[in-house]
Amino acid sequence: MPRWSYALGGLIAWTVHFSGVYAFVSLDAQTVARDGALWRAASAALSAACLAACVAVAVVAARRLRRRREAGVALMDQLALLGAGVALVAILWQTLAVLIA
Repeated sequence: MPRWSYALGGLIAWTVHFSGVYAFVSLDAQTVARDGALWRAASAALSAACLAACVAVAVVAARRLRRRREAGVALMDQLALLGAGVALVAILWQTLAVLIA
């Protein structure tokens, strides 16, 4: 199981980001005194943490790919790097939508 958590680490960070930003926007819509700056700051902080997690997974995967390993381990590293890259772009895209609105 830890191997799959590593391989899907970037996508897990994206899931956490999406759920958190969705929750912050919903909470902003439900509060009586709508303070968009508070929820935007919370979303920006969550985005920074999730981006850092994606970068960390990508760095570890890239370093592990430099070493010669068996095919199964290399595949997990490639999946981790690809997932972290896709999640990085998706988190940036979703963060822009939060900050613009």
